[in-house]
Amino acid sequence: MKKPVLIILGLCYSCLLFSQKKIPSFGKVDKADLEMKECSFDQGAEAVVLINQGKMYYDRGTTGVTLFKTVYDYRVRIKILKDKGMSYANVEIPYYSHNDDEKISNIDANTYNLDENGKIKVTEVTRSSIYTKKINKRFSRLIIAFPEVKVGSVIEYKYKLVRETYLNIKNWDFQDKIPTLYSEYEVQAPDILKFKPQKFIIDKLDEKHTESPDIVSFGDNNYEFRMLKTTYTMTELKGIRKSAFMGALKDYQQRIEFQLESIRRSSDDIKYIKSSWTDISSVLKEDADFGKQLTKDIPELNTVLQAALKIQDKKERIDYLYNAIRTVMTCTDDEAIYSDKGVAKAWESKSGNIAEINFMLINVLNKAGIKAMPILLSSRDNGLVNKMYYSETQFNNVMVYIPMEKEFLVLDATDKISNYRLTPENIVNTSGFVVDSEAGRWVDVIDMNHKYQIIVALQGVIDD
Repeated sequence: MKKPVLIILGLCYSCLLFSQKKIPSFGKVDKADLEMKECSFDQGAEAVVLINQGKMYYDRGTTGVTLFKTVYDYRVRIKILKDKGMSYANVEIPYYSHNDDEKISNIDANTYNLDENGKIKVTEVTRSSIYTKKINKRFSRLIIAFPEVKVGSVIEYKYKLVRETYLNIKNWDFQDKIPTLYSEYEVQAPDILKFKPQKFIIDKLDEKHTESPDIVSFGDNNYEFRMLKTTYTMTELKGIRKSAFMGALKDYQQRIEFQLESIRRSSDDIKYIKSSWTDISSVLKEDADFGKQLTKDIPELNTVLQAALKIQDKKERIDYLYNAIRTVMTCTDDEAIYSDKGVAKAWESKSGNIAEINFMLINVLNKAGIKAMPILLSSRDNGLVNKMYYSETQFNNVMVYIPMEKEFLVLDATDKISNYRLTPENIVNTSGFVVDSEAGRWVDVIDMNHKYQIIVALQGVIDD
């Protein structure tokens, strides 16, 4: 009976240290963490995040690019408890790599185990096990593959992310699919930038605010400011487990999001940021990989267009063009809101991401006399959109919106099966943002006229 008691005491000791905010330094692992068999506050978990720490601060920007840049130091430590938890040793970190807007550096990672003598063995992750994979034109993914991982291992990694922007702060998720023992986010920003934090919190959140005594003068315009530091901390958060009929895990995560409200240039010069969905719509309409694709010339589609123009009935014309696109196109990425290579090249290769294929359909529908517009959507697996947080990054796909006399249609030309009148199942009963010729508008994507019939066919053999 002594061994379980020792394990529990070890867990309590770890929790006490975290509660006192004596966070062990990188590489300093307590033997009790390696001997841990179960998460004390979330029984049955396959793994537990021991430390999830982020520190954000401002630095001088790149000359000719931006006044400030934002820097993020991340550190994560995870304990593997069961075989299913082994997947957490394959770490993938997405980032916005377009024009080097975000860059990752200072990567360090280790695997910790107990050897046969009960001593802590440290295995460093080599450079060959850390690499970058391009997702598309705008995003890449840093991949870290940890060696010698088994049940009982602790893995740990840290890295620096630099962003060539100062107008927004990255959000922070305190909670994850597996339990989290300690989560901390430190935000240090000049007081000339006023951010409004939106807190999606149920459990206890500790906040600590400090202000630097020194006034800093910076930039050609002699900005004067003090640094404000806020540290947000949460402990012992249970993991969020997927249940039947449940929405996206993100909708239930305890998290904090930041929105810039104003910039103070001097005591009597304050610029209030009036960001809105109208602004988002205006930017997207002028974007080369979004709005400009809707009017691109696609000569190879002229034969299809001419055939469509001979069809008098409007609905039959929509059906014809919908099938003409979807039957020949192969979708390479079903989560994208921007074109990667352009609609003309996509049609030429007969493959493209979901944005390119649906932009193509919008393009040819409008040329055929059918008013069609892009609609930004977030699938149920991606989570609900916060309409008070003005960012197109909340959406994970774009489809085709066609206004009708008494209703509207939402089409996805990557769907090979469904009738054009049937709203795609993964976005029905959600809200979408229509990027139209005016200011853009929100619509509730609800289909009360059609029903889904799912047929499952099973074939089996009963042996002896």
